[in-house]
Amino acid sequence: MIEVILIVDSSSAGSFDVAKLVSIYCYNSSIKCHLVCQTESLEKSRDILKALSSISKVCSLNLATPVTLLGVLRARCSNIRTPSQDHPEGNLAAVINIVGRERVDCRAVDSWDCSYIEYEVEKSHGECMVDIVGWIGLLVKKHDPLIKAVGVIMSIKRIRKLSAKEFLPLVPVVPELHVIFIPIRVDAEPKSALKNLDALLIKYSDFLVGSVDWTASLQFSDQLQKILEYNEQNSHVPYIDGLPTIHPVLDRKAMYQLLDTISKDARNKSALPVRAAGWDLIESTGTHSGKRLIPCIVKTRIACGVSESHHMGLILKGDGLQECDVPMPWVLQEYINHRGMLWKVYVAHDSVMFEQRNSLPNIVTTESDSSVPSCIEFDSLKSLPTRLPWLEGTQDTPGKSVSSILTESFFKRLGNIVRSHVKLSVFGFDVVFDYEAGEAVIIDLNYLPSFGNIDNAAPDFIKAFV
Repeated sequence: MIEVILIVDSSSAGSFDVAKLVSIYCYNSSIKCHLVCQTESLEKSRDILKALSSISKVCSLNLATPVTLLGVLRARCSNIRTPSQDHPEGNLAAVINIVGRERVDCRAVDSWDCSYIEYEVEKSHGECMVDIVGWIGLLVKKHDPLIKAVGVIMSIKRIRKLSAKEFLPLVPVVPELHVIFIPIRVDAEPKSALKNLDALLIKYSDFLVGSVDWTASLQFSDQLQKILEYNEQNSHVPYIDGLPTIHPVLDRKAMYQLLDTISKDARNKSALPVRAAGWDLIESTGTHSGKRLIPCIVKTRIACGVSESHHMGLILKGDGLQECDVPMPWVLQEYINHRGMLWKVYVAHDSVMFEQRNSLPNIVTTESDSSVPSCIEFDSLKSLPTRLPWLEGTQDTPGKSVSSILTESFFKRLGNIVRSHVKLSVFGFDVVFDYEAGEAVIIDLNYLPSFGNIDNAAPDFIKAFV
């Protein structure tokens, strides 16, 4: 459908870096990408080619001096068969001049049978990538009126991560589905950013600001707020999974209330007993002892989007709550001995996928055991305390397998039950197995997960937004 030609300046590391990011994004979108490097002297070609070799996702590499550049570009463009009445299956040619320190005038390309832009590297390289691939996506939509364009507003890190899994293609890649995803910088000018979009997919938690204090309403960055206000007043692009639907995955109180409802429904419909983890809300010091849940895990009420939301405390004794430095308000989650194994379940479209992960170990402790700390704090994104020193040599190993119980059919059934309550397009939830009670326990819920080590999830991810 489209082929991209990137012009880079050999004297500019920024130009090279942006070209590399764009070429990788194109590769993950099944778009052919060609690189033309302009240099003052072809005698330095050995060093330049060595640098070009680091950009491994391009179909071809060419060197050109300022004098020969247009000729090289014309030859490259002539090899791209553009759509015509005789050959409607041809590819669009998009030429992007990533301007570095030395600007070479390539505007003559505008008169050829292709699209051309100049882009100066004035922002972070990730922001430049988003601008360029966004332009490519809009070019694709412009030439095919059947295509539905989903604008994607997320952190650049998340956009790159999802693109690497082929979740955000710039061209239609699923048969019969004319949908593409166009990344948008959150600080883009709203009028132009929202133009020609058919839907908006926003990872709201990437733009939360402020503290973990839930007494105030959710606050988003000024840039996102500006886009939301403009859209509501002018563009009216429909949201995929709007803020009211996403609220339970942002607020752990709402999340656990929802999980209580889900588990009651699942208990009546699943062959295996299912429940939600017990929980309690502590708004401030002294409002509740929380002792009935010890051992427990202390979490902030806000579930994601701010760094403190992943700061947790494993409370092993009653006085651990007084020692815990996790910012309030808290949600206390019952600690369930589950032999260090957790199942992450991903739901997209009509598919349910799952994988097994290592988790926290079983806990055996008493209030009088001086070798046991009262509280262990950790960052859930970085390092789980999977080994507890005072239990070395006595901790439970995974023991007998539960693979005959936690089967694919069980997770598919449970995933469909959760979906009927959550109403999100793509989401994930975590399950552990309480060996003592013989129950599966749902302990967490999240929106737009990365799908971990699941292979070939892209088609189902894309279908979820049609």
